[in-house]
Amino acid sequence: MQIKFRISKWIVCPLLGLLITMGTNNNLFTYIAVLLGGASLALYNAQDSLCVLLFCMSFTHIFKSAPGNTSFFVILMLFYVAWSLLRTSRFERIIGELIVFCAYFAAIHFASGMMEISQLVKFAANFLVMYIAVYTIDYDHPRDIFLIYIFGVLLASILKVSEVYPNVCFYTGEGNTFGRFTGMHADPNYYGVNLILSLCLIVIMYHRKEIPIWLTLALTGMVVWFCTLTASKMVFLMLLIPGVMFMYSNFVNRRTWLQILFIGILVALIGMVLSGKIKAFDAVLRRFTEVDDAASLTTGRSIKWGHYLEYVFSSPRVFFVGAGLNAPYSLASNGVPHNTYIDFLFNLGFIGSCGFIWCVYRIFTLHRMLISRNLMNVCLIVCILIMWLSLSELLYFDLPFHLLLGYIVWNIPMAPVDTGKKIRFIA
Repeated sequence: MQIKFRISKWIVCPLLGLLITMGTNNNLFTYIAVLLGGASLALYNAQDSLCVLLFCMSFTHIFKSAPGNTSFFVILMLFYVAWSLLRTSRFERIIGELIVFCAYFAAIHFASGMMEISQLVKFAANFLVMYIAVYTIDYDHPRDIFLIYIFGVLLASILKVSEVYPNVCFYTGEGNTFGRFTGMHADPNYYGVNLILSLCLIVIMYHRKEIPIWLTLALTGMVVWFCTLTASKMVFLMLLIPGVMFMYSNFVNRRTWLQILFIGILVALIGMVLSGKIKAFDAVLRRFTEVDDAASLTTGRSIKWGHYLEYVFSSPRVFFVGAGLNAPYSLASNGVPHNTYIDFLFNLGFIGSCGFIWCVYRIFTLHRMLISRNLMNVCLIVCILIMWLSLSELLYFDLPFHLLLGYIVWNIPMAPVDTGKKIRFIA
């Protein structure tokens, strides 16, 4: 007999967020959150289980029994993979290809001592999460997936800004020091990726008429506010993409009055920001005024990129098979490269990078949607690929979930839809 979890994810997910946050002071709440999360994954249907993971992703850095320990988010992700595979009888040929790729990768890098079993398991789990999700997503009604992800980002941000969990990141420039908001992440730029993707998803739901204009404006206002608190040059520049998407949506849907209103508000905001009347943007503008060359524009990243590329191309072994997932970054430079494409070459090598791309391609072509695509379908993928230029995402926990969101957006029609259901608190 099939057991159905009767409590809606819209109740369970915020409860999980509160428990995880309270767990930073008392581990009892953390363990309760693990049990609740595990029960949700076991008893929910496949799409709702994916929603739980997407929500919890924003709390990954604090979902631990102690600093430095493996996040329980990883444990829940592995449980999701194992439980999903046990419940399915469908195994495509891609599973064999994944096994071959992981076996090759393990053989190469265990021999050099540059990989651990735990890293290989998490690496393989990323592929399996994407494989399972491809078959479980309701492509006709992706709204809940988008909203629960955005809800997780916003709730984590609200709990952080209310000082339930203290801020940790500071920036110093020209003798001035100011805090940079990070959400529940350790770095404002990685947090900013989720804010920009959230904005794009809000515009997509607005374009498809899945959410009303008042909810669009409310969610947009909150996300943009948190964007300003990151004081991130990358996030500030990336706001252009959801802005263009919003204008495009109003143009094709003939919302002329909204187009005019949006442009008017945007011009007014830019004028107020440049005149210093909106203090929230002062930190971002201050950082832009300090830019005088490529190194200062990229906050020193371009120098690191040169070091890493020099190291990769100086060794045929590293170029072709990579230094390994466990390779110390000190081999090439001081700290991570802050560039996912360089991550691929440094950690996986040319052969491993091609294998990774092939596996992702094979997974995402298992379910083909014959739809007419436009600018809105490519926006999320473009955002991800651009932000990979300044972030090291290869070994980051959100990599498979960002790719999944991009895949979903690529495969849904952008014509207005009837959602067919409302958000319910009792399933």
